[in-house]
Amino acid sequence: MTDYYPGLINKSFWWFCQTVISGLILTVITIGIATAQTVQPKEIEDSTAVVEKFYTKLLEAMKGGKKIGYAGRHTILEPVIREVFAFNIIVRISSGKYWQTLTTEQRERLIELYRQWSTAVYARQYDSFNGQCFKVTLPEKPWGNSVNVDARMIKKSGDEVSFLYKLIKVKGRWQIVDIHVKGISQLAMMRAQFISIMEHDGFDGLEKELLEKTEVLLR
Repeated sequence: MTDYYPGLINKSFWWFCQTVISGLILTVITIGIATAQTVQPKEIEDSTAVVEKFYTKLLEAMKGGKKIGYAGRHTILEPVIREVFAFNIIVRISSGKYWQTLTTEQRERLIELYRQWSTAVYARQYDSFNGQCFKVTLPEKPWGNSVNVDARMIKKSGDEVSFLYKLIKVKGRWQIVDIHVKGISQLAMMRAQFISIMEHDGFDGLEKELLEKTEVLLR
C-alpha cells in the first residue's frame, strides 16, 4: 500500500476507480436523503469547522516537530483524526464486495487498523513547520447530507497544494469520507489496493499489510 499516491495503479484503471467511488459515495449519501433536511447555512459553516479543527491540530503537531517527536505528534493528532474521519464508511467502501464476507469482529478490526495507520501517516509525514498555513473555503453548493470543502496548504514560498474534502452527515455530525489531493481521490486509491489484497490474500493479508505499514511508520 502506498501512503498517498497511486504509483502502482494503471492510469485508465485509476480513473475507473474514481468513477466507482463517486457512485458509492452517492449511494451512501442517498441512504439518508429520505430523512435528511435541506442543509442550512449554519450546517455548511459546521462542515467547514470540521476541516479547520483538523488543520488546527495538524499545525500544532507540525510546530511541535522534532521537539515533541513522533509520539508527541501522534498524541496531538489521534483524538481529532478519530473524531473527524468517518472510518467505518471509508473502510466499508474500500473493502468493496468483500465487506459482506467479513464478520463483525473482522470489520471492527479493519476499521481500527486503518485508523491507526492513518494517524501514523499524518504523525510521520507532518513532522515540521516551515511557515505553512491552511486556508479553508466555505462551500457554496451542498447536496443532501453531503458537502465538498475546498482547502489549500500555502507554503512559505507561496507555492500551494490544493485539497478537496468530501464530508457527509454521520449521526447528525459532519465527518470526512474522502480527500482529493491534487485531484486524486484517496478513497479510490485505498479501494483499489484493499480489493487487490483481499482478492489474493483475504482478510488475513489485509490485516498483515496494515500492521506492517503502520509498524514501518513507527520506526
